[in-house]
Amino acid sequence: MNKEISIYIDGKEIKTVQSENLLKVARENGIEIPGLCWHPRLSPTGACRLCGVKIEGMRGIVMSCTIEAQDGMKITAFDPELEHIRKNNLDFMLSEHNEDSDPSYFDEFAPLIDKYNLRN
Repeated sequence: MNKEISIYIDGKEIKTVQSENLLKVARENGIEIPGLCWHPRLSPTGACRLCGVKIEGMRGIVMSCTIEAQDGMKITAFDPELEHIRKNNLDFMLSEHNEDSDPSYFDEFAPLIDKYNLRN
């Protein structure tokens, strides 16, 4: 049985259980950290690099899809640096495709494309 813990995402206290996936916890609590690889039936890989967060006491940016919640974690999910990194990573992924020749690819990412103003 997992014990109940508290984590803090952008100052908001969230109750969850020890070792729950951090990205899942955020999304279940209305915090929409972007990410492409995380799905309940798939193993997260951290490859898209969109779900990066900062965790107090940890160095660098951590992919939230690959880390488990631990009691007392203080997480920054949104700040100018993280948003800049997300926009650049998404722009790089999209640069491999042409919207005119592959519209379904862009449809799938439409919410993120619009959020980061990456329409041509």
